Amino acid sequence: MDTTRLLLICLFLFFFFLSSITSANYYPKGVYGTDNRYDIFSGDATIKEMGRAVVAKIGSSHLLKTDNGYKIVGQTLEESRNVCKDEKFADQISAASCSGFLVSEDIVITAGHCMLHSRDCATSSWAFDYQFDGVSEDINIDASSVYRCVNFKREYGLDRFGNKRDYGVIKLDRVVPDRIPLAIRNKGVVKKGAEVFVIGFSDGTPMKAADDGFIRNVSRTVFKTNLDTFFKNSGSPVINAKTLEVEGILVSGDNDYEYDAENSCLRIKRYEMDSGLGESVTKISLVKKSIALLR
Repeated sequence: MDTTRLLLICLFLFFFFLSSITSANYYPKGVYGTDNRYDIFSGDATIKEMGRAVVAKIGSSHLLKTDNGYKIVGQTLEESRNVCKDEKFADQISAASCSGFLVSEDIVITAGHCMLHSRDCATSSWAFDYQFDGVSEDINIDASSVYRCVNFKREYGLDRFGNKRDYGVIKLDRVVPDRIPLAIRNKGVVKKGAEVFVIGFSDGTPMKAADDGFIRNVSRTVFKTNLDTFFKNSGSPVINAKTLEVEGILVSGDNDYEYDAENSCLRIKRYEMDSGLGESVTKISLVKKSIALLR
C-alpha cells in the first residue's frame, strides 16, 4: 500500500470517529469504573416515580402516529452510531436528542445547548414515558404524554468572569397532570463528595438511570461527577442520593467511545472513578431566576 493511500485511510478513520462522538451542540460523556446504567423499569419505586418527571426531546421523524398516540421509532446504536454489537444497549433504538426534567406544572429544565435556536422550540416535541416496560420491545406512548415548547430562556457560553453557563428553561404548551415535578435544591450549597445519581436518555436510548457516582469537585457555576452518562444525556437531572433533590443539569463530559480497529466499530470508553475530565453539571441554583420569569 502506498503512503498516500495509507494516509487517506487514516484520515477517513479519524474523521469517522470524530463525527461519531461529537456534534456542534451536544457533548459526549463516558463510563467510570463499572457501567452502572440500567433501564428505568428495573429500578426501585422511588426511581420509577422520579423517572415519570424526566422528558425526552424527540424530533417528529421518531414519532410515528398511531390510533392511540405515538410509537417511538429509530435506528439502534449499532445501526446509527456504529457501536459494536456486543456493547451494552447497542441493540436499543436511539430517538432522543436531549434530556430534560419537570420542575413545576408546565416548566422543564434542560441544557442550554439543547435549545440554541428558536427552531429548537418550534420543531421538537418533549415526550414523557420514552422507556421500556420490561415486556414489549416496542415503545408506544399516549398522545397526552407529548408536549410542545411555547417559550424558552437559556444561557450557553461563558460569563464575563469566564465561568461556564449552560442551561435552558422551557415553558410547555399545557399543564402536565399526574406527574410530580422533581424537587430542586433551594438552600445550602452542593458539596464535594456527595453521592449522586442521574436519570436521562443515554445516547438517545430509552430512559436509563445510573448511580454510584459522587461529586468530584465544585466551582462557581458547575461541578464535576463520575456518573456514567453519554451523548444526549445532556439536560438530565443530577440528583442527590440522600436528599433526592436535583443538584444540577448534566451538560458535558469525556468521550463516550473509542474506535476498535480490529472490529471496525466503537467501544465504550472507560475511565477509573477518579480519572478523566469528569462529567460537567450546571448548578441548579443558576436556573432559579429564569424559572420564575417563565411562570
